[in-house]
Amino acid sequence: MAKLILRAGKVASKIILPFVVLGLIFCSIKMLSPAKAVGEQPDGDQLTELFEQAEIYDDNGQYTLAAQVYQSIITQHAGTEHALKAQKNLTRMYVFSGQLQEAQTAYQGLIDSFWGYAGIAKAICEVADSYMYLNRQPQEALELYQYVLDTWPDSADAMWAQTGIV
Repeated sequence: MAKLILRAGKVASKIILPFVVLGLIFCSIKMLSPAKAVGEQPDGDQLTELFEQAEIYDDNGQYTLAAQVYQSIITQHAGTEHALKAQKNLTRMYVFSGQLQEAQTAYQGLIDSFWGYAGIAKAICEVADSYMYLNRQPQEALELYQYVLDTWPDSADAMWAQTGIV
């Protein structure tokens, strides 16, 4: 009887083992992320991770690394709302860290690259907020708020600019 049970076990293992192996291979394949084509843009989750990584660098005073991440987003997503956000964040980071020459250059990039975008007035107001509250440079902030008021007087952001001026 024992021989019969051992023989049945060997036969069963020869039949079941290939299915177990196939199942493990299938599960492994399903767990792998799909390969990205060369030059393909990162998806939303990857962009979120990039922005979070830049913020971590910024928070830790690693401004060069944060700037590199923001620049990669700007380059890889040129002409998109993601690039606008990265350019705004880069400008604000430079203002906050006291790198005022770099802030001016980044601000000019914001104006030059995103002039016609719907979110540009809001982005400029946020940069002005950085000058006002983070860097305590009210004159620069007032100039940016006034620029928003003069350029987009009918926008919803003009109200925020007026509030900043007051």
